[in-house]
Amino acid sequence: MNKLYIGNVSEQTSALDLETIFEQWKIPFSAPFLVKSGYAFVDCPDEKIAMKAIDTLSGKVELHGKLLEVEHSVPKRQRGCKLQIRNIPPHMQWEVLDGLLAQYGTVENCEQVNTDMETAVVNVRYALKEQARQAVEKLNGFMMENYALKVSYIPDENVLSDPSSMGNRRGGAPRGQPRQSSPSLGPRPKLQSDIPLRMLVPTQFVGAIIGKEGATIRNITKQTRSKIDIHRKENAGAAEKPITVHSTPEGCSSACRSIMEIMQKEAMDTKITEEIPLKILAHNNFVGRLIGKEGRNLKKIEQDTGTKITISPLQDLTIYNPERTITVKGSIEACARAEEEVMKKIREAYENDVAAMNLQSNLIPGLNLNALGLFPGGTSGTISPSMAPGPLSGGQAGYPSFGQPESETVHLFIPALAVGAIIGKQGQHIKQLSRFAGASIKIAPADGMEAKQRMVIISGPPEAQFKAQGRIFGKLKEENFFGPKEEVKLEAHIKVPSFAAGRVIGKGGKTVNELQNLTSAEVVVPRDQTPDENDQVVVKITGHFYASQLAQRKIQEILSQGCAVTTSFIDPVMFSAAVFSARVCDITDESDTVKRLQLEVPHLDFSFRAGQWVDLFIPGMETVGGFSVCSSPGLLHKQRVIELAVKYTRHPPAHWIHTECTIGSNVELRVGGDFFFDPMPSDQPVDLLLVAGGVGINPLYSILMHAADLLQLPHAYQLNHTHLCYSAKNTKELLFKNSIISVCQEFPDKFSCDFRVTQQDFEIEPNLQSYTTRGKITQEVLKHHVNPESTLCYLCGPPPMIESVNLDLQSLGLSINRILYEKWW
Repeated sequence: MNKLYIGNVSEQTSALDLETIFEQWKIPFSAPFLVKSGYAFVDCPDEKIAMKAIDTLSGKVELHGKLLEVEHSVPKRQRGCKLQIRNIPPHMQWEVLDGLLAQYGTVENCEQVNTDMETAVVNVRYALKEQARQAVEKLNGFMMENYALKVSYIPDENVLSDPSSMGNRRGGAPRGQPRQSSPSLGPRPKLQSDIPLRMLVPTQFVGAIIGKEGATIRNITKQTRSKIDIHRKENAGAAEKPITVHSTPEGCSSACRSIMEIMQKEAMDTKITEEIPLKILAHNNFVGRLIGKEGRNLKKIEQDTGTKITISPLQDLTIYNPERTITVKGSIEACARAEEEVMKKIREAYENDVAAMNLQSNLIPGLNLNALGLFPGGTSGTISPSMAPGPLSGGQAGYPSFGQPESETVHLFIPALAVGAIIGKQGQHIKQLSRFAGASIKIAPADGMEAKQRMVIISGPPEAQFKAQGRIFGKLKEENFFGPKEEVKLEAHIKVPSFAAGRVIGKGGKTVNELQNLTSAEVVVPRDQTPDENDQVVVKITGHFYASQLAQRKIQEILSQGCAVTTSFIDPVMFSAAVFSARVCDITDESDTVKRLQLEVPHLDFSFRAGQWVDLFIPGMETVGGFSVCSSPGLLHKQRVIELAVKYTRHPPAHWIHTECTIGSNVELRVGGDFFFDPMPSDQPVDLLLVAGGVGINPLYSILMHAADLLQLPHAYQLNHTHLCYSAKNTKELLFKNSIISVCQEFPDKFSCDFRVTQQDFEIEPNLQSYTTRGKITQEVLKHHVNPESTLCYLCGPPPMIESVNLDLQSLGLSINRILYEKWW
């Protein structure tokens, strides 16, 4: 593909003019220019230079008053099923591109072309010439994220050698049946058929792994025949950086061993004495099968390799982070053997998922729905799990679930003038659409004569929703209800249980913001709506088709995940969509940097569970505050008040509390959170271990006070023992310390506490000396309060502390389903 066609050439143009242009832009050519009337041809030394010429000159360079058009030279007889698509947005998700291409037919192959350009380039092969022709016609100039796609034919080596192509030129059918599904796509950086090895390495070792001018990493790559990506720019300032190794299983293991040896040598050279574990990243969908029933698989790997293996808890997962960290401790030789066994299990799980998902590949001809990452039940056969857009939903403990999907109802709003086009003559179009999609599709009555939009009610499982909504989006485009270069953007409404609305929103709106960033759709949960007769509220989604679909699937996934904890007495997460009025009735200084607010909430429907947070809505302020409640539910029941302890920051809600809030200020509250303690009287007694850092004490203080309240209630749940480990810089920053000590003194058999101060530069106060120790919360401190059979641990504090304590607890034998935590964010 080295020969170029140059179009839109002025009659005045000579070969010398074109030579000058190419030389000016430093683009070599290997043969003289052949200039015709209005166009020209030239040969380039190789494909890479041809691509550079297209990207540099086409539509950008003017000659004799005309913008040159440069593309691959493809004679009409060689215009088959193969296209090149250029100027693809550099950050576009592959599943979006795959879905776009599949609108025009069966994509048999799609490979990325390596170029030096900022934007991406792919070569695409369709099953039929007509499909390729439609793609050229529809996609050339199509706007995606403010980039105009450029589509052109490239030589199709199969055209002249395939007799069936002659039939196609005359409009006849090809011999043999076209492929009915999208197989695994060809190799490209972000999509591959084999799972890469993903590692986490300490940031201070990255330089040593790369080596001077990249010599070390090049040597590893050459020796192991692997492609190694060190993601240095991800998570600026993070203590660890991910490394992705693309190779055969043997190549990945060899590269892993080399990287571990480099880190150990660097640690010795820099006199680092602490152990450097191997950390492997794995998609959550595979972790359950790695662990095995009752942990048997993991225990066997530990026994066979002589290593200690721990896995980060489910609570670490977010929309952006579908991976869990597998930490392996042992010698380099032992860790290398463990890596082989761990990755073997993960690859087996991946291959099983691929086989199962391929059963669904005929849902829409030409479209591999699984490759879009939109449907539950495991990972796609074409998306590298490390690059998936978010955690794909599966069964409990990472097992995929391939049962019959539940029906969903979506309300899609279309222009009122488009109703006739959707219904069709005598209702034929909507009937055909309903049969095609396998969904119930109805047009709701208009709200009035002046209504500009009409509601389409679509009921059916996820696949049916995808097909029905996709056809409606496409019909609106075909019928010119949107401009030729304009994306179709529609509003969709889905209903969720009112108690689960907060799970979609997240603390302070964190989850919904992540959702919008991930999907490019606008997602809104209106604040002031009243639940309907089924106790459901509306979530509004606005965006183009793929953004809307991804948002719908992610929301359903969030709802289906429920509470990650399986402890018997912890109910599914309680959220409230309701917003309640509150009044500030008291403000005190809990410390030099923390103010304690008392809020009166008169409405009797307002309630919360010990450990939960509230969203704080401040009049005239767009930013929502998310603060853990520090008081017990008992205080609300007795006095209709709750308490918040808020540290001073520049975050607008916290800043308002410290600088503008006064007694009598009115605010609004909404409860949420899956971090809580609310046992039933019949639940099995446990030993509570509460571990707090800094203002992370807030939800744990609420839990501690709630536990104390339970002791004084008849027929209430009976705890075994509660111990609090609480760390702060100094004793002045230990919040609620006097109240905590009072509880321990009142119930010495039931409560105990251990304060830790890390930067105390003055004498510890006499009344605190018997409770306070200098230093951090260590594994040695924790081991006296951990019983793997009876301990339930709640953690809250800064992320580094949580990660360290979490690993310590697992090392002490506490299972991950007995460790709950909330990180600062």
